[in-house]
Amino acid sequence: MNAKSKLHVAVDLDEVVVDCHRFFIEYYNARHHTNFDPDGMTSYNYKHFMKDQSTEKIDTTLNDFYQTPMFRDLPFREHALEGLRAASQAPHIAGLHVVTARGGIAIPKTFEWIEQRAAGIFRSINFSKPFDPNISGKNKGVICEELGCNALIDDSIGNITECTSRGIAGILVTQPWNISHPTTKKYNPSGPNPLSPAETIRVNGWSEIYNPHGTGILNQKIV
Repeated sequence: MNAKSKLHVAVDLDEVVVDCHRFFIEYYNARHHTNFDPDGMTSYNYKHFMKDQSTEKIDTTLNDFYQTPMFRDLPFREHALEGLRAASQAPHIAGLHVVTARGGIAIPKTFEWIEQRAAGIFRSINFSKPFDPNISGKNKGVICEELGCNALIDDSIGNITECTSRGIAGILVTQPWNISHPTTKKYNPSGPNPLSPAETIRVNGWSEIYNPHGTGILNQKIV
């Protein structure tokens, strides 16, 4: 297969590869004696979700969380490790690239986690502009375009739109904050599941992204 015809795929980490939000909320509740329900999190912005909590308290707790064994040992979401490893070895895939909005102290911790838990799977690790509008940087669409990616796997409608507007396909992982958003396509368990550039398809997990049955989105080329 010609190298130029092989796929480059960008992969978000939080709520795609690991359930970071769920573990952070568990940590936050234990520390501050609150009872936030991660299943009721309709915004991935903590400041929107925890409306009665101060921004300073949220930011401080989040930075502390990044230094805990809980964050260091975040487990993979179901089937994520198997799917990532198999996809990284697939002959039609040239490379998987981490593209995450993590910032600050989470950056070195992310490198450590990948080295310890996912060594050899990703071709590159990239950090996009975080959600804070006061911080400058490249958005995920720009980074994916520079990497030559054919698709982005993400849970954020905004990030997916940044890519589809550039002709890069979007694979939207279902989460409470995106469940009501209409998408072009939904995963067909009987397959096949062809995906075209600038198109978005909704999936419910890694078994629908790459699987041993050959019906996953990344089991085939994006045409």
